[in-house]
Amino acid sequence: MSEAPAPFYRRHAAELLLAVLLLVGGAVLLQWHRSIGLWGDEWGWLLVRDGFGARQLLMGHNEHLMVLPVIVYKLIGAVFEPGANEPLAVLSVAMQCLVTVLVFVFVRRRSGAWPALGAAALVLFLGTGWEAVVWSFNYSWLAAMAAGLGALLVFERDEYPRGTLVTGLLLATAMACAGVGAVFLLGVLMHAIWTEHRRRALLATLPVIAIYAMWFVAYSEDDDKHGFYPGAIPDFFLDQAAAGFGGLLGDGLDWGRPIAVVAAVAALTVLARRERTQPADVVYVALPMVFWALTTIQRAGWADAMASRYVYTSGVLILMAVAQLAGRPRLNAVAVAGLTSVLLVALAGNFVAMRDGSALMRSLSGTSRAQLTAFALAGPAVRPPADYDPLDPGLDPRHVPRIYEWIEQGEPDIVWDRATVLASDETIRARVDETMSAITPLQAKRVESSDPSGCSVLSGDGEFTASDSPLLIEGTAEMRVHLRRFASVFPETPHETLAAGAFELTVPLDAESRAWSAKIESDGEVRVCG
Repeated sequence: MSEAPAPFYRRHAAELLLAVLLLVGGAVLLQWHRSIGLWGDEWGWLLVRDGFGARQLLMGHNEHLMVLPVIVYKLIGAVFEPGANEPLAVLSVAMQCLVTVLVFVFVRRRSGAWPALGAAALVLFLGTGWEAVVWSFNYSWLAAMAAGLGALLVFERDEYPRGTLVTGLLLATAMACAGVGAVFLLGVLMHAIWTEHRRRALLATLPVIAIYAMWFVAYSEDDDKHGFYPGAIPDFFLDQAAAGFGGLLGDGLDWGRPIAVVAAVAALTVLARRERTQPADVVYVALPMVFWALTTIQRAGWADAMASRYVYTSGVLILMAVAQLAGRPRLNAVAVAGLTSVLLVALAGNFVAMRDGSALMRSLSGTSRAQLTAFALAGPAVRPPADYDPLDPGLDPRHVPRIYEWIEQGEPDIVWDRATVLASDETIRARVDETMSAITPLQAKRVESSDPSGCSVLSGDGEFTASDSPLLIEGTAEMRVHLRRFASVFPETPHETLAAGAFELTVPLDAESRAWSAKIESDGEVRVCG
């Protein structure tokens, strides 16, 4: 008499827990996306790619073809508003959950459901790769990862012709989303070298390579060229590997370097002990190294080898290689407890890294918006010096004039009104003051000594109101002038340093009615007249 099958929830406990993990994790990720606005490369998409012409859609972005993300970005902007964070955040979290599910499927095929659940949890909360996860703009990177993983999974199981066609379409999608898609294209192509599926691999990859080559010739030029530094290649490659291994444990290079060495020795040992090396072993062990090599060739010498989006990709590829080599090992209770403890420590470290990365993105995007708000509050008549870039390094100076046009047109989502600034935290208010003082600079003109009558003496650092009406100050020693308008405290760095003597101070009139407060620090006596 055959035994009754186990209940569904027992047979699929790992899958059910994955569903719960995705629901809870997705909500947490959406919270981490909260209040992150426009920043960095996103400005180029908003200000340069204004339209649906071939060039706006196909022009390279930091040497990446990103036509599909650009189209989606424009459609979201048309339905909601340009740069709307909420729908982009939902899309980004959806892509992250999809990558997590695909990693789960990949690891489950090789190591079983429970190891796959641990790998999925680590990918979902891979906080050391926060730039790819909590900056909504990088949904393109996640989409390329998801399409590439899907292509590998389909190629493994589905035969010609359906599987080959779907693999090719997924690879084309990955390549049209971000350059990281090339890693997965080469992964499929490696099957043409080491497996019996040569015909299928070539049919899936060669059309994609041909289309990409045509795009590269026609549209890949990048205005921001960087040099090639062969001497930086070894360190860049090795630092990427170490950052990937360390990132999986929620750490950086300190732990990453020794872990990478141990992992390399372990991988070689496993391969040496096998009677016959499987072609898939070569493919998936080589895959992270392919990624590090491609990135090194393009970025060594000027980019950061430990950039979080590289750490994210490295972590996913390393987990795939580990699953391929580990197979289904028989572990005793002590080994299971040890691995579970390592997983919990890694999740804790990555959780902290994700939280900190999210806070950094909110700060960076908030700073950009504060600087733009300063321009809006100062009014269209105010213009900065020709070389002034308020969003450096978040915006190329070539894009600044277009932003001025946006401000004058009253774009609602890129600036705050005065009430919002006053209700913001001190960092935002101080940044608005800093920018406004740069674009409506204090003017100091040396004059003859003033008549003592009608003047008041400041006691070292007294505070007074400055405006477009001339104000005479005279000091017996060097005077350090500090300005604030929205901030509650004066900045530590003086806006102007004046020598001993008499000066006429004027703050040019702008559109903001709120007066400037000034403070003068001096080791001598300071008089203010007028």
